[in-house]
Amino acid sequence: MPCFDTIHFECPNCMYNKISIQTKSGKCKLKDYHFTSVPIEEASGIANTEITCPKCNTTFYIGIPTPRVRLILTEKNSPDEIIYS
Repeated sequence: MPCFDTIHFECPNCMYNKISIQTKSGKCKLKDYHFTSVPIEEASGIANTEITCPKCNTTFYIGIPTPRVRLILTEKNSPDEIIYS
């Protein structure tokens, strides 16, 4: 049986909140996600996908903002002594 996760969106044009798309990326645990908190593994499979609001008929592309991380510098020590905090 095929497995997928579902991501639910709200239309930014008319605020209709029943727009959904399925993704088979990630672990596919038949989970539901709100578009504001989707794990990157699940989101990667629908990037640049076209989606249309059934209420106002506006078409959008799904975009993933580039995540940013904080990098740190540590002194050169043996691997057992490196501390990340």
